[in-house]
Amino acid sequence: MQEIADHFLLQKEPARASTYAQLPPIWWSDQARRWFVTEPGLIRQIMSDRGFSVPDYSVEVIMDRLNIDLAASMKMRDYLPLAWEGEKHKALRNRMTRIIAANTRPACELFQDQLRKNLSAALAKGCFCFVQDVIRPTMRATLLRLSGYPDPFDPDLLAIEVTAHIFDDRVSPRKRKHANEIIRTIVEKLPDEMTEEDKYSVAALNVVGSNSLLATLAQSLLHILSPNSGTMSSQMNWKIDMPVTGLPLIEKVCREERELQGHTIRPGDQLRLFIETGGLSDGTQGYSDLFFAAGPHRCSGMAVSRQIWAILGDEMSRIEKKFRVLQTSERQGDYVFNFLDKLEVEIHA
Repeated sequence: MQEIADHFLLQKEPARASTYAQLPPIWWSDQARRWFVTEPGLIRQIMSDRGFSVPDYSVEVIMDRLNIDLAASMKMRDYLPLAWEGEKHKALRNRMTRIIAANTRPACELFQDQLRKNLSAALAKGCFCFVQDVIRPTMRATLLRLSGYPDPFDPDLLAIEVTAHIFDDRVSPRKRKHANEIIRTIVEKLPDEMTEEDKYSVAALNVVGSNSLLATLAQSLLHILSPNSGTMSSQMNWKIDMPVTGLPLIEKVCREERELQGHTIRPGDQLRLFIETGGLSDGTQGYSDLFFAAGPHRCSGMAVSRQIWAILGDEMSRIEKKFRVLQTSERQGDYVFNFLDKLEVEIHA
C-alpha cells in the first residue's frame, strides 16, 4: 500500500486523487486508529446500513475532565441532526428540512443580491480575495435568512466558521471554548421572542452551512479559475454542477459487527469515509451526489446548495474579465474541512 506521511491529512494532499486510486477500498490506519474507506460503492453501503451510526459529538466527558464550560455547544448538539440516529434524528431532520424549504426562495434571492453587490465592489479593486470580500459576507447573510431569521444582524459577529472544531475529535480545549463562545453569543443575539428550540436550530444550521457550503463554493471557484487564467470568465464552463466539495470526509461508528471486503468491523470501531472520491471515480474531478452523503443522513440542504452554486456560476458567466489566481491558503488546524480562507485573484486583460 502507498506510504502516507500523515493519515489525518490524506484528504489535503494535492495528489490525493491518484493516492485514493492506489489505496484498498477499506484499510485500517494504526496512526488514526480507525478504518479508512475510499471506494464510493462501499461508502454508500456503510451510509445506508443502520449497523453504523454517526458520532454523537458529545463533549460532556471533556467538560467534566477539564472543568470547562461547553454548555452552548452541548445545547446546540440537541438540535443538530448530524449527531443523532433513530427517531430523534428523524424528527430533527424533518424540522430542518421544513425550515430550509420554507426559506430557500428568500435565501437564494438574498444570495444573488448580496453576491452582485459584493462582486461589484470587489471587481472595482482590481485585486481581491474571493473568500473574504465576496463569498464569506454573502454566505453569512444568506444562511441567516435560510435558517428563518429575516433580517441579518451584526455581520462581523458571525465568525461562525470556527465552530468547525466541534466536528474534530483532535481539537484542543482552547478551540472548543472559542467555538462554544461563538455559539453562545449568536444565541444570545437572537430575538427574545424566539424559542430556545428556534435559536439553537438557527445556530445548528449556520454551523453546518457556514463550514461545508462556504468551503465548497471557494474550492469549486478555485477549481475552475486556476487553470483558466487566460480565459474570460464569461467563457469558462460555469454550467457544471459544483465540481469539488469542501467536506471531503465524514465519520461513522460501528454499532453491530459487519464483514466488509474481508475485514471484520467490530462495535466501537470508527470509520472515516472519504466522500469526495465519489467525484473522482472516473479519474477526473467533478460533481457527485455523494458530496451530500447518502442514506438516512443525506444532507437536507442539497437542493438549496446546488441552487446557490448555480446562481454564483451564472453571475460569473456574465463577467467579461480574466482572473489570475495569486495566492491561496487553507484554514490551519482543520482536519475535517478543506476550507480555503484565502483565494486572492487579480483581474487582467
